[in-house]
Amino acid sequence: MANDKQPTTIKKYANRRLYNTGTSAYVTLEDLAEMLKKGEDFVVYDAKTGEEITRSVLTQIIFEAEKKASQYAPLFTLREIIQTGRALRDVDLVGTSNAVARKMSDIIEEVGGDGYLITDPELTRRYISEIADGLVPALQKLGVVRKAYDHVMLRDNLLAF
Repeated sequence: MANDKQPTTIKKYANRRLYNTGTSAYVTLEDLAEMLKKGEDFVVYDAKTGEEITRSVLTQIIFEAEKKASQYAPLFTLREIIQTGRALRDVDLVGTSNAVARKMSDIIEEVGGDGYLITDPELTRRYISEIADGLVPALQKLGVVRKAYDHVMLRDNLLAF
């Protein structure tokens, strides 16, 4: 075997603090990014539920790096990551309109964002209709997509967002 070393366990507490069980110390997202740069692997678990949440923490690292416009290179925005499919491809958005809307709402709540970009190589009329008639109303019911615009001009609506 090339590498027998087990990944370090990181626990995330309800107060958003991250605890490195290997060093018995609290760490930051920046510390985790540095660990990855050094080739150190880790797995993050929710301290209360025991659920493995590594993907969402890695997404937070990317998001925080973008907010700081730091030396991370190349700089990826969450839109670019979603658009190109370089990350978050394991998000399973299959099910009823309400189930998909809940999952999309949870993702935005977890990682942040200002909207959704839905791409599919085969955008059929039926697919668009299912989004417009099923998914959008479900997202509106959850309060994550607006039901109406406040202004007449597109520019004013964009500025208000």
